[in-house]
Amino acid sequence: MSPGRLSGRVALVTGAGRGLGGTIARAFAREGARLVVCDPDMEALEETRIAVTGLGAECLALRCDVSDRAAVDAMFEQAAARFGTVDILVNNAARVPGSPEEAERRNRHYAYATTPVPRQSLGIVSSLSDEDWLKWWGVNMHGVFWCTRAALRFMEPQRSGQIINIASVSGLGAVSM
Repeated sequence: MSPGRLSGRVALVTGAGRGLGGTIARAFAREGARLVVCDPDMEALEETRIAVTGLGAECLALRCDVSDRAAVDAMFEQAAARFGTVDILVNNAARVPGSPEEAERRNRHYAYATTPVPRQSLGIVSSLSDEDWLKWWGVNMHGVFWCTRAALRFMEPQRSGQIINIASVSGLGAVSM
């Protein structure tokens, strides 16, 4: 197998247990990257680790809730201990409320955004608990900041690196909340 475009690079992918994060980790492995993958769901993360190592990549799988600054710093310390650096950061972790009520609201939101209907309140903000709001903000905003800051501690001195921030297409427009 010939070396890939990311051969010799260390990539850290947040939210790598399922979905897009797991897919990104597999793609980076196919391109020769060494990987640090994290997710709070260790069962899902183990599936990603197995897939990545099956592709021949060296992989460090860590449980990490990116809304916890100390956990983020510890994750980057473990990455440094194992690989010496981080060359690529993919901020993919995201909090999407998963209760049946939230799934129903999300489906209404998607229908509203894609179907011409009279404008109406979707009840997203008015029905969101303080706890869900703070957790959403912690993962989706603070987590991106804390991971970026930790990655820059490697990238700035080496004068190289890439940071990829994943966001929802919902950020491209305004909707009634």
